[in-house]
Amino acid sequence: MFRFFDASDGCLQVNGQDIRDVWQASLRAAIGIVPHDTVLFNDTIYYTWPISGRGASRADIEQAARLAHIHDFIRALPRGHDTVVGGRDLKLSGAKRSASPSPG
Repeated sequence: MFRFFDASDGCLQVNGQDIRDVWQASLRAAIGIVPHDTVLFNDTIYYTWPISGRGASRADIEQAARLAHIHDFIRALPRGHDTVVGGRDLKLSGAKRSASPSPG
């Protein structure tokens, strides 16, 4: 449903329409997703945070972190918002991942 990749076999349909036939922005604007597992790319917290709002400024992201009550945790990391997560550098616990905002 995130449509990070298109299906290579079979299809995913919403109301009978193959989502590959819908513009990604249109699809994401029309549905809400509440994932059970927070998606973290193998990149910095700053890069990973605004999945659904690529135009977010650094100040916007830091304010969102405050509102999510995770700002202090992020600031305590060695590189703050520039810390790489999701890969080999830092694995966050389920609780810390859950505190991160979910896309959608």
